[in-house]
Amino acid sequence: MEESTNVREPRLEPTILSVAIEILGKEKVITSDENHKTFNLEPPGSEPTVRYTEATLGQCATENLSGNSDWRLTNAAPLSFTEQCEIIGVNSGYQLYFDNYRWWVELEDSTWKESRPEAGYYLIDFTPRMKDTNWPDQERAICLLGNEFERADERVISQALLTTKRVTGEILLEGWCHWGQIITQPADNTHPEYHIAVGNLVGGIYIGHYSYDPWILEYLHTYEDDLMRVCVSRKFEF
Repeated sequence: MEESTNVREPRLEPTILSVAIEILGKEKVITSDENHKTFNLEPPGSEPTVRYTEATLGQCATENLSGNSDWRLTNAAPLSFTEQCEIIGVNSGYQLYFDNYRWWVELEDSTWKESRPEAGYYLIDFTPRMKDTNWPDQERAICLLGNEFERADERVISQALLTTKRVTGEILLEGWCHWGQIITQPADNTHPEYHIAVGNLVGGIYIGHYSYDPWILEYLHTYEDDLMRVCVSRKFEF
């Protein structure tokens, strides 16, 4: 008679939240209820599906044990930067808030600041990667990681910073910025496109925009202490 075992075979299907928490540990998971509470939203009628397999979550948990990665599963609501800022406020006395330097509020080009991420759970490595690397070279490096990886969505990153601070007190991206996906064109059209960055600086959640011109690395190194990094995300598997 074969002995019974408690080892669960990984399934090639979306993972339920309780299993994801068991795999990664609760300290590495921000739930939809927690994130919705941060932004004073009604909780979803049903728990969103975790769109990663147990095998993928397990691989990330193993990488965390090495001490070289900080994979977290974080829920995001479909909130734009504008909506997030309106809800949380600026210098509001909240546990973490948006920086008062909001150069982007009065911009005529509102497409990017009003855009919303897809709601759901995102698997993101919050380890700062690719220091002293311009945006195109970062893109090439991410491609070399494999087709299952991508640059993390900065609108999701900002929600993770706020909710993690509220729920656990932990400060993510302290003193550096994640160079994100969103592209915006300067108003005078005389410079290359800019890519939006989000970080946790002295004044709170900071939203910046940086050209990928080669000179930007020298500028950042000299004046801003190499604050630009990248958080990598796993693409949805379902």
